[in-house]
Amino acid sequence: MAISGFDTARLCEKKGWLWGIVSGLVYAVLLILVSTLIFNRSIFNSQTFIIIILAIASGGFGGTIGINFKK
Repeated sequence: MAISGFDTARLCEKKGWLWGIVSGLVYAVLLILVSTLIFNRSIFNSQTFIIIILAIASGGFGGTIGINFKK
């Protein structure tokens, strides 16, 4: 998640933290959707909430680092 935030932010002009957060959120939502489809049941519980928070935080961190590593 931090790597996707890093890569996304490197391509942006500014607000790398925001693009990193969006990248982490998209990753978490896709992860939840795929696991819901595979297991045929909703998996919304406290662990799901923690996964979303960690994805947003690590994406934002990767975005912050990535915006400083311009080509």
